[in-house]
Amino acid sequence: MPYYTPNMATGRAFDVPVGTTKLPPSLRNILEKISDKYTNNKKSILEHLPEQGVVLLNTALTVEKNMPNSHKSLWAPFTVELIKIINERNNGLIFLLWGNNALKYIPYIDYNKHVVIGSSHPSPLSNSKNCGTFPPFSEINCFELANITLKVLKEKPILW
Repeated sequence: MPYYTPNMATGRAFDVPVGTTKLPPSLRNILEKISDKYTNNKKSILEHLPEQGVVLLNTALTVEKNMPNSHKSLWAPFTVELIKIINERNNGLIFLLWGNNALKYIPYIDYNKHVVIGSSHPSPLSNSKNCGTFPPFSEINCFELANITLKVLKEKPILW
């Protein structure tokens, strides 16, 4: 879900505008994982990722002010169709799915064509908890796993 605080969302999942002084807790947890292994993260935002082929997608693209998940059901059909199209038109993608809202889209991803790396959501409320059969976000490095997978596929790793 996008941030529900005014002027925080950029259109990319978890991203915030340049100059944001108080980072959302989920983004702080993500940046912690990135800096565990990678040193290319010069800013506390994620704008450098799309140029490397990384799509940061929220399962809902809008919310009511101060009402998280308020438009979730409105966006679900669109998100399903978008994932189906991405799934059908591409090969060798890596899907990082964090939390229940994202993991429920697994049935629309072809495991014969793509790789899914899942975990709990990076939010402090679920960061250290299992998410069904998936591990806690805090206990795995999805970014390192993605780059290992890319190397196996003989693709260029992401500079997170």
